[in-house]
Amino acid sequence: MFNPTVAFHPGEYIEEELEARNWTQAKFAGIIGISRPFLNDIIKGRKNITPSLAVMIGAALGTSPDLWIGLQNLYDVTNLQNDAETQKKVSSIKERVEEFSFA
Repeated sequence: MFNPTVAFHPGEYIEEELEARNWTQAKFAGIIGISRPFLNDIIKGRKNITPSLAVMIGAALGTSPDLWIGLQNLYDVTNLQNDAETQKKVSSIKERVEEFSFA
């Protein structure tokens, strides 16, 4: 039986950090050198964290870029694992592996 897992987009963590620091999106966007609408898209989960963004976010928040890439990867992989089409493909792969194991 499949048990879906939930992962949160890293933008949600950025939003929490901004609130904790009393920073506006405009202020943070200016600090890391992107537009406020682009930052808003990240916070809303419409844009993903790239390696270059992870470096800038990490520098601004005093965290490792690896943290932000890791959160993005976890979010992406979890969503793939929860996707019905991906589950079918994975099942098919496992069946083929089993067939070859007993051949």
